[in-house]
Amino acid sequence: MMRFVACAALITAAACGDGGGDPDTGLVFTRDTGVPNQSGDAGPRRDGGAQVQLIQVQSVFDGDTIAVSASFSLFTPDNKPMSGEHIRFLGIDAPEIAHPPAPADCWGPESAAAAQALLQGKTITLGFDLEPSCSLPIPMNRAEACHLRDAFGRLLAYVILSDGRVANEIQLSQGNARSFRAFPHRDTAEYNMLETAAKNADLGMWNNNNCP
Repeated sequence: MMRFVACAALITAAACGDGGGDPDTGLVFTRDTGVPNQSGDAGPRRDGGAQVQLIQVQSVFDGDTIAVSASFSLFTPDNKPMSGEHIRFLGIDAPEIAHPPAPADCWGPESAAAAQALLQGKTITLGFDLEPSCSLPIPMNRAEACHLRDAFGRLLAYVILSDGRVANEIQLSQGNARSFRAFPHRDTAEYNMLETAAKNADLGMWNNNNCP
């Protein structure tokens, strides 16, 4: 099933559809059209998904997980402050770094280093891929069912750089992650092809000299 959401939680004068919003919090939801809102921020577009803009990468934990900082006025689609959120890259699975006493997976440190070089301190946009039956704002007890968060409470998102490139896809293309087939999303077929191309080119973890 292709999952999408039409709107993103973002304080702005623009409104989603016919002007919907949350009168209790002052949140207004803006449709992902790629058209600038009244603040002039268009942001990169991911068709069929929602975006939350002007977020900075604060920490890179490993090849598929980051923490972000953001203005106090930015909220997640389940109405939590965006600043301090942990983001799990949607659709990919990077090898693990060491978690003592467990050692690192093969290529775990290299994958984490690649993500660090790509993202540390960068301004990003987050794209989400929610179940179409889920309306905004999403209640916290529905966040996992709506595929907004994983079982650990991390936001599941496409991490989009200011030049429009998607970090999830870069990690796959460079052989730093696998396509996460257990969690279908709107770009699963594309992500599977990116993984296959990296394998065929012997990149990153797929090079026989790097990992068994």
